[in-house]
Amino acid sequence: MVGDTLRTCLACGCKLAKKSLLRLGVDDADVLVIDHDRQVGGRGAYCCNNTFCLRKLHRYKKKVSRAFRRGDLAWSEELKAFSEVNDE
Repeated sequence: MVGDTLRTCLACGCKLAKKSLLRLGVDDADVLVIDHDRQVGGRGAYCCNNTFCLRKLHRYKKKVSRAFRRGDLAWSEELKAFSEVNDE
């Protein structure tokens, strides 16, 4: 379709329409959050809307740090619950 903006999933590398991906952002407390309304300021990253990619992303902490140009970020409780990951 014309006008669909493509974004790349940070975990698997698939290129999909922006609206079909989850936008991740960093809040004021340096916590990685799901940006439901796409209103969190600053850099954003996209991930497929499934637990597989979010779990994969949790293992690739360096990739997330590079995408947001920050050190190791904490994950919000909502993001942990959605991805079904536990802190090790």
